[in-house]
Amino acid sequence: MKVDASVLRFPAFRKLWAGQVFSLAATNILTFAFVLAVYEHSKSNAAVAILVGMQSIPPILFSSVAGVLADSYDRRRVLLFVHLTRAASVLLAILLADWTIGVLIAAFAMHTLSQLFTPATSAAIPQVVPKEKLFAANSFFTLTTYAMFLVGYGLAAPLVDALGGRLTYAIGLGCYIIAAFAASRLPQLADHLAKLNGPRLALGRQLRLVWVRFVEGVQYVRKDALIAVLLLQVSILIAVEKSFASLMPSFALDFLGFRVRDITLVFILPTAVGTLLGVALANRLKRSVPKHRLVNFGITLDALALMFAVAIVPLTHWLSGTVPGFTPDGVRLVLVMLLAGASGFADPFILVSAQTALQERTPNEEQGRVFGLQNTVQNLFAFLPVVAIGALSGIVPVPAVIAGLGAIIGLTAIAGAVFYHRHQLTVSQADTP
Repeated sequence: MKVDASVLRFPAFRKLWAGQVFSLAATNILTFAFVLAVYEHSKSNAAVAILVGMQSIPPILFSSVAGVLADSYDRRRVLLFVHLTRAASVLLAILLADWTIGVLIAAFAMHTLSQLFTPATSAAIPQVVPKEKLFAANSFFTLTTYAMFLVGYGLAAPLVDALGGRLTYAIGLGCYIIAAFAASRLPQLADHLAKLNGPRLALGRQLRLVWVRFVEGVQYVRKDALIAVLLLQVSILIAVEKSFASLMPSFALDFLGFRVRDITLVFILPTAVGTLLGVALANRLKRSVPKHRLVNFGITLDALALMFAVAIVPLTHWLSGTVPGFTPDGVRLVLVMLLAGASGFADPFILVSAQTALQERTPNEEQGRVFGLQNTVQNLFAFLPVVAIGALSGIVPVPAVIAGLGAIIGLTAIAGAVFYHRHQLTVSQADTP
């Protein structure tokens, strides 16, 4: 199996992808660096949960605005704007690095501005590659997302430890400037503007029409049951994953007994390897299996991984006691890496397939607001569980919470399977409205 890299033959795609690489590297390095700064002052998992919850507020408040703007302006200019303004927010963090509230303000500004990145980039992909290359392009972007997660989160702690917060922030600033340069080299991405109804309006008028266009996005999604179900399934998955992320310190350190420096090797690296394999296999199955089936397969696998995660400790004791030569530490390490790899393997089936289906079934002039709506719903679903987990920290055992999260996405997979069985969608029916 191999990843289809043929999309790199398109110069505009290479520039769009380069912007994604440096943008995500900066965002992930800075996000984890901000978490380390907050944790150093509070020493509390609840504080980490609050910070993660704060990252969900900007998408809820602003992603619909971002979707409208992505549909209303040249997407090259939108991307250039977002990279440069995020660089300015990082400069603020550098200036206020010794003030915790100042770092929180800078983090909030960075995540607010980042809301423009997802709808603009997702809607730009069909403008830089032909339709038959959409799945490969989305696979490439999903693989890059996980690779930059590994790079960003893997480098953040060593950078902060070696260089301190300010110099780490400066590295993120430099990455955003490189992303802005890549965006400046893109061709105009304004073909969709000719299909908008009526003349183009000034920014103030556009923002006053946000609610109207948001409602139009909701109405468009409601007309297509498959899009609505896919959006709902992905939103629940993202909510569960963010909730699990807020539990990661307690789960890894207290429940499983790992050290902080083990997290990259035990959790992040296997997840990235699993994602690589998942992207490759999903690419092979894209023409023979309907995309909604791939989504449901991935959600089912993620549910199983979470459910088995809470059984790691008893499985470790059982296997090390019944199989000669198996030590508890070795069994625990293998089980955790296998489950992390399975979770990473599942995500491309969900995210790549769902995004490709949305792109194929949505007119380009509508895609910005649809992806903006998707981002809003995802983070709205994620905000309350993350905050609730922060409030329940120390009250409800971590394994019980994780088992509950696994049950939630398990029920999501069952509901999706029932819906898809009733509609009996074929490959061609799933690709077109």
